[in-house]
Amino acid sequence: MSFNVILFIIIIVLSIIGGALKKDIEEKEKQISVLRRQGELIKKYGEEIGIKVFNRKMWTGMTEEQLIDSWGNPDDLKNGSKRKTYYYNTKYGPRGGITSQTSITIKDGIVSDWHE
Repeated sequence: MSFNVILFIIIIVLSIIGGALKKDIEEKEKQISVLRRQGELIKKYGEEIGIKVFNRKMWTGMTEEQLIDSWGNPDDLKNGSKRKTYYYNTKYGPRGGITSQTSITIKDGIVSDWHE
């Protein structure tokens, strides 16, 4: 084998190893980010509520702030005189083919009802 062929093979092997290492580092960074977010929510709300918020659990009596920390900002919002209704759209399947909508009613800053 010529020197150029050996050099080419070495470059290919190093590229493959480098790509695998980069992917592993990115995955570890993602895991750290998730754990950091969970820790922030536990610090903010206490362990029981913080874990519920982190796991996107819904309950009557949940505050509007907890809802937004858990589900993010709504896709749509309708304000009434005494209540707000948040709408969250979730897409499932290949290319987001099936859509599900969750309607959450907030009264006086507290989740009072929801429908999926």
